[in-house]
Amino acid sequence: ELLASQESLKVERSVSRGYNTEEVLREVPAESDMADTEDVKVSDLALPSDPGAIARYLTHRYKGVGEKTADTLVKELGSELFRTMHENPDYIAGIIPKNRAEQVLEAWRADYERRARGHRGWSRAKNRES
Repeated sequence: ELLASQESLKVERSVSRGYNTEEVLREVPAESDMADTEDVKVSDLALPSDPGAIARYLTHRYKGVGEKTADTLVKELGSELFRTMHENPDYIAGIIPKNRAEQVLEAWRADYERRARGHRGWSRAKNRES
């Protein structure tokens, strides 16, 4: 059970092929952390832009994304994949099955938050040096 004081944790029931699996505790970024990342552009995050590099990145970094899914996304969107996931996530479900799209988008959101926080920290440090 979660206590009210554990607001940064969320219980999520994983569903795989129609069967409920174990409940998983997952950290959810505080709203103030998310606000810090909202103004970070996808193009500022040093993500791969070459189609082959994007496909490799997805298969190695995003849990559950295999070569077929990565190749399908890259073939459809190319270097615009990350921007599309950020700005128009519903479009992804039109390219790959909905359950797979949800998995990819969850991985993207975590990746974006991590990279954006790092970018914000780097930008602040750089500004202090100036």
